[in-house]
Amino acid sequence: MKFKFIISKWGNFYFFVQNLSEWHFSCRKNYNTLWQKELGKLSPKEKRALKVFKRIRLKYGSGKTCFEKAFFTKKNPWNDIKKSLPAQDYKAIKNTFLVLNDKFQKLYKQDYPFLNIWRRNLKKRNSKLSSGDITKILCLLYKNHKVIKKTINVYLLFSSTDRRGGGANIDKKSISIEISRQPLAAINYMIGIIWHEVIHLCFEKEYFLPLVQEKFPGNWNAISLIKEMAAISLFPKGILANKFLKINKNRKESLHSKLPIEYNKQLLSMTNFFIRKRKHFNESYIEKLYTIILKSDGKLKYGKLK
Repeated sequence: MKFKFIISKWGNFYFFVQNLSEWHFSCRKNYNTLWQKELGKLSPKEKRALKVFKRIRLKYGSGKTCFEKAFFTKKNPWNDIKKSLPAQDYKAIKNTFLVLNDKFQKLYKQDYPFLNIWRRNLKKRNSKLSSGDITKILCLLYKNHKVIKKTINVYLLFSSTDRRGGGANIDKKSISIEISRQPLAAINYMIGIIWHEVIHLCFEKEYFLPLVQEKFPGNWNAISLIKEMAAISLFPKGILANKFLKINKNRKESLHSKLPIEYNKQLLSMTNFFIRKRKHFNESYIEKLYTIILKSDGKLKYGKLK
């Protein structure tokens, strides 16, 4: 497993616009507050353009759409966007970018040096990491040996000092990480986020996710939480983060927002058993994850095990 760290101006422009539009629950509202504080409040014209963008963006679903593929992976995204959208939508989307161009250019000029510092340091730190050993363990746990020689594009995006994140919503070989304003002291944690997203992108889909879907057909709440619990038990604060990145398992901090702290130990112990025994995650593991979820968040409706 290899990583290529990329700073995409168009990718950051798209991230900036779509986040300001707040079209999806995952948009970071604190970023928008920070940006408006630094760049000035949104004008009525900018608000109208973002409202139109939101309406259009909602029509195309979330993740790996023409928007992500064009703005992150193409040198000139507008050719692809024009081919993918009706003429009216294309013109409206392009207008939104034009209206917000000045604010974006100011932010990009400000944050690009931080992104570049991060790119250099991630490349240097990653070269010293035992990526092959991590990959072998993940291949075993997720019963997927097709990704060992894969190269992952890691797109570096804007962030705030108190919020970071990642995503695997671009294409089959790319992830994104919100990192620009993060302190360099957090580099191991940020690498842990990268590996967490790589699990979702590469490892879980071949065997583990279909197995979970078989146990919970059509129950996307349960499916989503189970695959997330498995991943967080490994990275960015789980067992493999501790083993390879020296990130201590913090008993005072939950591994996940939906997982009360008192269940940290149980989740980590379950996953560690499969690592020590060199076994892949199986139905028994999924059922135990499900039990933890039921105990920790009884408000959600998960249905019955099949």
